[in-house]
Amino acid sequence: MRLLDRERKILHFAQFNADASVSELAHRCGFKPSTVRYTLEKLKSQKLISQAVFIDCHRLGYRTVEIYFEVDASLGSRKQWLLDTIAASAKVCWLRELTGDLGIGLALCVRHSSEVSDFIDELIRLAGPLFLEKVVVTRQYFERYRMKHLYPMSKLNDSLLSADTAIPITIDDIDQRILTAISREPEKSRSFISQKLNIPHSTFEYRLKQLREQGVVKNFIYQTNVTELGIQLFYLRIFTSGVDDSLRKQMRSFCRKHVNIDALFETLGPWDFVLGVEVEESNHIIKIQEEIHRTFGSRITRIKSASIYETRKMLFYPFEAPGEQVT
Repeated sequence: MRLLDRERKILHFAQFNADASVSELAHRCGFKPSTVRYTLEKLKSQKLISQAVFIDCHRLGYRTVEIYFEVDASLGSRKQWLLDTIAASAKVCWLRELTGDLGIGLALCVRHSSEVSDFIDELIRLAGPLFLEKVVVTRQYFERYRMKHLYPMSKLNDSLLSADTAIPITIDDIDQRILTAISREPEKSRSFISQKLNIPHSTFEYRLKQLREQGVVKNFIYQTNVTELGIQLFYLRIFTSGVDDSLRKQMRSFCRKHVNIDALFETLGPWDFVLGVEVEESNHIIKIQEEIHRTFGSRITRIKSASIYETRKMLFYPFEAPGEQVT
């Protein structure tokens, strides 16, 4: 399936502004409000886009730890059970099946490193020894970009950031309930959610405004099912000779401008950066790797690629609300 030029432009402008009014989006992209409304409803009905809330858990004192592993082929049909078990965990914010040497990738939101080892121990307790190879990586910085390839002529270069913070924000049970609710049902109206939580609407709006001002809630966004559009997703793991502020600045500038890069991760582990890349032709990924080598020269020692086969779970705030049963 291919998007019309009009649909690509509207989605590009709406991607980071899913809660904006139709009139506001129409003004930004130059179409009639009725055209914007029809286009977004059409894309939703076709399951090409869905709403989400970009919540920065790092602002709350959490850190994101990623685990990549290959499982023993003898696991067979139990692999599906394992994936379902992982996805059900209240600490797992995303879970993906990957090709190449990574196999399965997941991310945990934790406060202490002991939670990571406890999680791995529990998997082994439930499934038995299952890892052929395992890599643990701590994410230090994450930047999400608009899908520039949708509308390359756009001058928008804004992004959404999540990074380790020295002074975390403290929130109470009401804030936690709000974050859980908008994360699980981002498409619902605020009045619906406030009634469901039994919180006065004015209190809900005030709390949400505070969470935004504190940098916890970044924005309501549209997630795009790009595979239905014939677009392939890749992770490029970047190994360097050493990271300093100069390289960080250069890498961020490169990714913000590149039409095919939609995400940048800086990590602490075997590799230093991960780039999220979207391409229509798989051989294009080789050209992008060559471009990276030309741009950064000897600072880049190696690049490894892995395609994303399937996304099993994606939540920016995976936690249960206070009082709910934790899996």
